[in-house]
Amino acid sequence: MIDVVSANSSAAAPESPRERQIQIRDLNLCYFEWGQAAPAQPTYLLCHATGFHARCWDGVVRELHKRVPTAHVVALDMRGHGRTDKTPPYNWDSFGADLTAFVNELDLQRVIGSGHSMGGHAILQ
Repeated sequence: MIDVVSANSSAAAPESPRERQIQIRDLNLCYFEWGQAAPAQPTYLLCHATGFHARCWDGVVRELHKRVPTAHVVALDMRGHGRTDKTPPYNWDSFGADLTAFVNELDLQRVIGSGHSMGGHAILQ
């Protein structure tokens, strides 16, 4: 079944994301957050591909909020990308370990992850 939301939908546009910084492992990691964490709700974790940054997910978040207006969404600037530190090493293991440390530090529960290319690999790790 395909759920179609018209451009004239009465769903409210999501608020602008809050930019946040967190120190994990050996870097200062930047992330963007929409909505609020709630015990009964999942957190949607979005991870970009190599050469991209967290704000590439803005359109996806807009569409998600049309369907789930209260969604808690977090998108990261992965190591070496966007506003996160440019701290080597840049390898698959580092991206996955950074993401694991991030989820643990924020104590995110009931996470639904989505990633593109490198971001998908990090989520699988």
